[in-house]
Amino acid sequence: MTKRQRTLLFSSLLGLFFILAPSFALYSQGYRIDFQGARIAKTGAFYFKVAPSRADVFIDGNLMKKTDFLFGSLLTKNFFPESYFVEIVKEGYHSWQKILTIEEQQVTEAKNILLFKKNPAFQKLADGVLHFWISPSKQYAILEKAGEKKMQLLNLETGGTEPLKREAHKGDKIINITWAKDSRRFLLRATSKEQLIYEVWNISNNKPCFLIPCSLTYLGEDIGNVQFSPTSPEEVLFTKFLNTTQVLLTAPYIEQEIATPIANNIVAFTSYGDFIFWLASDGTLWQKDSNGGSAPQIFQESAFLPKKETDYELKVVGDAILVKEDTTLFLHKRGDLKRREILSPVFEFAIDSGGTKVALYNQSELWVLFLKEETEQPQHNAGELTLLTRFAQSPKQITWIDSSYLLFSLENILRNVEIDIRGSLNVVDIASFPSPEFFWNNEKGTLYILSKGAFSVSEQLVR
Repeated sequence: MTKRQRTLLFSSLLGLFFILAPSFALYSQGYRIDFQGARIAKTGAFYFKVAPSRADVFIDGNLMKKTDFLFGSLLTKNFFPESYFVEIVKEGYHSWQKILTIEEQQVTEAKNILLFKKNPAFQKLADGVLHFWISPSKQYAILEKAGEKKMQLLNLETGGTEPLKREAHKGDKIINITWAKDSRRFLLRATSKEQLIYEVWNISNNKPCFLIPCSLTYLGEDIGNVQFSPTSPEEVLFTKFLNTTQVLLTAPYIEQEIATPIANNIVAFTSYGDFIFWLASDGTLWQKDSNGGSAPQIFQESAFLPKKETDYELKVVGDAILVKEDTTLFLHKRGDLKRREILSPVFEFAIDSGGTKVALYNQSELWVLFLKEETEQPQHNAGELTLLTRFAQSPKQITWIDSSYLLFSLENILRNVEIDIRGSLNVVDIASFPSPEFFWNNEKGTLYILSKGAFSVSEQLVR
């Protein structure tokens, strides 16, 4: 090779180095050439986590790949900063669609995607059912049926049924049934011969209150709200009017022992964990450990004066208490001197299993209140109230499927909706039943439905 050839080769290689080196440097820093847009820009990525797994991911109509088998996740890179139409598809399931935006050197995430079965099959479990109440363990259901034996115990795992031997009189009406946390007994509230009665039933053979229910009539008249004690299912908490004052008491109902007072001047009460919480007539919120004899503690000093002849409902969520005053919902935080009005009117609200979010609805709107900061996408601040969607009619029976999806009925249609409001909102019609009552089994992903006397269960809707 001559000197001229060597010089020419060296010059060519040096020129190629100066051309390619910046390109490699830009490439390593995330820059790509957008030939369609005639630009050089940094790219971003998408990350999806989908149940069930092995779902197809399309972006702007182009198939990327399937989510992985084990975790149902997919990371796909090198997208220019702009908005993309994402569709996730699996045969036999409703698709998930959303417009998501990519930003430079950022990963846009959607980590809580559930795909729901299309046209799910339902199996009938019982006929002639008026109402049902499912135990906390999801193993049993109390069925109210027409006829002499008004109640029936259904084992949801075996399908076996047993009549609960209670004499029914003409005009008897079950108002409500509340299960104890151990799922072995329940509290019946009913009217019999125009009298309000409370009874505790045990479903375990050879146990107190099994064949013959434990009546609470010995507690006297003017009984208000009755609940099982949070630490002892063999005791009840209840309110009772003494003169003009409502008192909170506890009583061991099996031995029919004398009730022990806990607090005076009660407006409403509830329990959470091992603690009892109540609202006093001066507006102070109190708490007391139900395990021992420790003195009550102030949860929040009086931030308002409760109204007379007004219904109050308490729900504890972490370090806060939700107080529903008639149809207005307020948030009371521990130690705070003020209360925050959340929304009015509120017809119903539901707290997710983690106690971090509250779903609520009024005439036609569905909202979510974020009690804690959400750092994952989409991010939300603690205390943020977000409008999900509006309907022509009022949604009913709202419940959480998991922390990212809600289930409700709208006229005769059962629907679910995600709470991710980025891009388009995914709303899926699950099934249609006349005047449905339903219960969501979050452990098995199945749905119990009561419609026109038929009590049924679905196949698994989500995985």
